Amino acid sequence: MNQAPVPIKTLILNTFLPISLYSIGSGAVVPVLAITALALGASPAEAAFIVALTGVGEVVTDIPAGRIVARFGERNTMIGATGLAVAALVGCIVAPNLWTYAICVFLMGSGDSLWDLARSSYLTETIPEQYRARAMSTLGGLGRLGNFAGPLLAAGAIALWSTTAAYLIHVVMCVAACVVLVCVPKTSHDERHQGRERQSLRATFAREKGVLLTVGLGAALVAASRNAKRVAIPLWAASIGLDAGQIALILGISGVLDMLLFYPSGVIMDRFGRMHVVVPSMVGTGLAYLYLPFTHDYTTVLIMAIALGLSNGMAAGIIKTLGADFAPAGSRQVFLGLWNFLGSFGSMAGPLGISGVIAIGGLAAGAALPGAYGLGAAALMGAFIPRAMARRRERSA
Repeated sequence: MNQAPVPIKTLILNTFLPISLYSIGSGAVVPVLAITALALGASPAEAAFIVALTGVGEVVTDIPAGRIVARFGERNTMIGATGLAVAALVGCIVAPNLWTYAICVFLMGSGDSLWDLARSSYLTETIPEQYRARAMSTLGGLGRLGNFAGPLLAAGAIALWSTTAAYLIHVVMCVAACVVLVCVPKTSHDERHQGRERQSLRATFAREKGVLLTVGLGAALVAASRNAKRVAIPLWAASIGLDAGQIALILGISGVLDMLLFYPSGVIMDRFGRMHVVVPSMVGTGLAYLYLPFTHDYTTVLIMAIALGLSNGMAAGIIKTLGADFAPAGSRQVFLGLWNFLGSFGSMAGPLGISGVIAIGGLAAGAALPGAYGLGAAALMGAFIPRAMARRRERSA
């Protein structure tokens, strides 16, 4: 059961401000990961693999992160994750070889996983259910803000100094976030919930496998369709002759539309239910991707990207919101670790699936594959969210 509502000032200081700082820093290093790997002697394929290690770090860490948060509490986990991220960033700056750099990139992904789980867990337990989707959508929106603002900040810093500046931006943002966390007084939630959960991973999965293997699989497909954008659109756009500047502008416009809709999405979910957002969003996302192989110039790709941004933005925060909805009392953090693992796995597997389909069926088939992800997510969510919600109400009765 939720605690008494947390004052909005407290939520801003101990949740939304720290995650904004961390997300901006995390976004700042994205443009330089591959560049640094190439400078250390990686081939293009090796550089792409090293960039993907951030996602691997998240996948590997998501499940143990649930136990860590349950044992030490959200606040302490965030502070520890900040230390891990700073150590990894310093390692990236001074790495003498590719292997050392690869390990540090992996650890950055682990830190991202701990941050994400701790904040989701905190909001799950402290936000009244009638405002949950708005809170989770705001959390997701702040992450998207970081992905948008971080690279812009890094671009200016790199132009003035070097690629090292991008890593230093993330270090500064981590330290600032940690200062905020340390200076904000502990809440009653921080004191009550540290080390409270005792249910095992195996017991939690056995009890919740119904929702994890149905709605959770749908959440994985949502994540796969979203993360596919950074692969499918650039590859197809390049194949029809668009240059890097045009592709960057297309992705930027799509990203802005995606980011602007996070709060209206949360309001709709809170007032009318999750189904009224996720199903039309994923249908629209799927159809937008299926249109991609039929685009032939800048204008048609831009139309596709705008449709994708609007459709995807409609369901901002849906994965976190559903995870919070189904997280059971007594094993919330462990469940959220399993839930986040499915989302992270989908994010990692989505682009890999495109790569495999391109190798077998060609670029057009690979560009259209995320459409199948989106339509599959809509089908699973439409079929199983009502059933899972009904079971949840029965348990609560």
